Amino acid sequence: MTKVIFILTFFLLLASCSSSPEVQTGYDIVKVSETSYRAKSWNPDAGVIPSLTENARVSSSSNTKNAAAVLDENTQTNWQSDAPFPSGFLNRSDLNLLLNAGKNGKIKSSPIDDITNITDGHEQSSAKVSVENGQAWVQIPFTKTSDLYTVAVRCYELKAPIKIVAIDKNGKSTKVGDYLLFNASKLARFSKPLRNIKAIKLISKQAFGLQEVAALADLPTESVTVDLGAIKTVGWIDTRHWAGLDMAKSTQLLISKDGNNWNKVADLEPGNLNRVTTLVSPAQRARYIKVEHSVNDNDWNKVFVWEIDAYDEYGPYGEMPPAKMNPVSMNDMMGVNGIWGWGYSKSSTEIGPKEGAGYYNQISSHARNYHFLNWDVVDPDDTPDYKQMVSGKGTAAQWWLNWDTEYAEWRKAGISVQTSIKIADFAANRWNDPYKAAYGYGSTFAKHFGRAEGNGLVEYLEVGNEPWAYEADFYLKVLEGMARGVKETDRSIKVLPCALQAAFPQHETEGAFKNYIGARLTENIAPFIDALNVHHYSYIKRNDGIRISVHPEHPYTELRVILNDIRFRDHNLPGMPIFVSEWGWDSDGGGEPCTHSECVSARAQALYAVRGAMLFARLGVSRLTWFFYANEEKESSVFTRSGLTSSPRSGYIPKPSLLAFKAMKHHLGNSHFLKVLQEDDQAWVYMMGDNNGNPTHMVAWRPVSETNKQQTRIQLYTSYQAASAHIIEGSSSIGQKVDT
Repeated sequence: MTKVIFILTFFLLLASCSSSPEVQTGYDIVKVSETSYRAKSWNPDAGVIPSLTENARVSSSSNTKNAAAVLDENTQTNWQSDAPFPSGFLNRSDLNLLLNAGKNGKIKSSPIDDITNITDGHEQSSAKVSVENGQAWVQIPFTKTSDLYTVAVRCYELKAPIKIVAIDKNGKSTKVGDYLLFNASKLARFSKPLRNIKAIKLISKQAFGLQEVAALADLPTESVTVDLGAIKTVGWIDTRHWAGLDMAKSTQLLISKDGNNWNKVADLEPGNLNRVTTLVSPAQRARYIKVEHSVNDNDWNKVFVWEIDAYDEYGPYGEMPPAKMNPVSMNDMMGVNGIWGWGYSKSSTEIGPKEGAGYYNQISSHARNYHFLNWDVVDPDDTPDYKQMVSGKGTAAQWWLNWDTEYAEWRKAGISVQTSIKIADFAANRWNDPYKAAYGYGSTFAKHFGRAEGNGLVEYLEVGNEPWAYEADFYLKVLEGMARGVKETDRSIKVLPCALQAAFPQHETEGAFKNYIGARLTENIAPFIDALNVHHYSYIKRNDGIRISVHPEHPYTELRVILNDIRFRDHNLPGMPIFVSEWGWDSDGGGEPCTHSECVSARAQALYAVRGAMLFARLGVSRLTWFFYANEEKESSVFTRSGLTSSPRSGYIPKPSLLAFKAMKHHLGNSHFLKVLQEDDQAWVYMMGDNNGNPTHMVAWRPVSETNKQQTRIQLYTSYQAASAHIIEGSSSIGQKVDT
């Protein structure tokens, strides 16, 4: 019977089964075209999941003219509230318990000339309260019994102090404060938290002018409310808000179906200025979303909201696409990011056969090199002289450099070469004619490194790594020029754009990463492109704004932008391969500590690496290139601890992630992703198999953080019988065998 490996662990379970002879094992195989990818229609925003707030209406508790800023998809604009103190709350019916109480005819008083003026929310209107039976007094009832936080009073023509009392539902009076002579013609507030109050009474021995009386049940609130226009499923809310330094006691995120009955879904940190993601789990039906600040008791305090976005339970990344067999095996998919000389400070021709490419080939079919444009030329408008380089005289920029001998060593080790031409080392103002210069470089590169006339050492060329400081129109000139230069010279070299993303158009106008694919890859350039190029790391930001790394299945990891990339590809360039040319986790290990916020443990890096590879294989990724081959010889900071080994200085000590990849290759190297058997909160289970679609392995793990040690028992009904089982967690290069 056919042997099938079934691998199991607490987090990553791999194992082998045997199939019953009567079972049909074939799955559809998708063949990827290598020639043309044509779309029916081009949509630059095909990858974007629109926010539910698109075309929504917005209202605010104050300063309504700026409320629309929270829906403009620009996190640099904001709504700013008015200040509820000292007097901003007076004319707010949602805050002032006494507003327009004079209109209901229930105020009691000694003789008064215009009773409606004293609660109309305006400090300048007034009424004269006269003495009767030795007192001038006014008693103003609440509409209904309420708690009391503060009373505000403004009087004029004051001849004697005014005592302010609160009357509870049982008729008991409690003194709140005294409005004294020096307060005259000023609004004074008297805070006295009390329960079950039904009226406020002012009492004086002399007649007085009364301009306003107001009361608050609690600290005032300032809020922005988004009306989605209809009841929708809300499972994910992104907010960016701020309440300044100690300007708010609390901030709440609320949702409602009717705008009257509210359900709190989160307490937000008032002082956090970063975008915050709140998962509403389980998702709820709602029409209204509100961010509400409870403002502290200080004059002129104002609060802010920058942006509110909402999505269903899948967030801005969307739902996982239907699973299809991946035509690329795990062996062919996996690669590593390297560099000239692999950290030895000398050419690969001068290092040992089991070092550099000869070492990392144990887990890689290809390697990606950062091919610096400013190593080839001293000016971006110059054309490189590779004939001079071959003659042993180096390039115009580096006298010692010979890319031919370097790349030949990589190829000798069985590793194909993917070059990322780093163009951004030249500022935009250094390029006289970006299109012409890029065309010349691409043509010369293809003629030398391609198969038609050259040495055939390079398989893929990327037009830039992350040249995101360039404006889109500038980058498009470079991309089109270099891509055309390559393809019109030697089509054997495959061309990729720089690393782009299809989820967030706003990156083109804000932040440091101008990398939106809809702005940087156009329909007229697409025919010269052979694959899409993306970089994805598994980050989230905590509510305090600190970025951390998380497991690859986390519901709002940035890794999920790959789903938007797939959606863009499927619409515009169906069948085109997607290369994840950078991914990974920073970790300790190899004797080098990892202390920055994005760090995970060495074991977590190993577990997440294999689980991440499984996830990308399931999504149909064609190439997956780990960043980085080794740690950097620097202090702990982002990407300096992402290596599969320790740094050159520490002797390239293998980290558990390298052993985990070796074990994955040992068991699954020739297999392809075939089918999802389970993908939920309890477990992810995939079927793997040969290139004809016949199952050979099952892979299972719990989609949780490495720190979660809980085990789960699941039941799967299958016609296969387990032949062997292995745990892969980075402790062995072949995995740890366990009972089936």
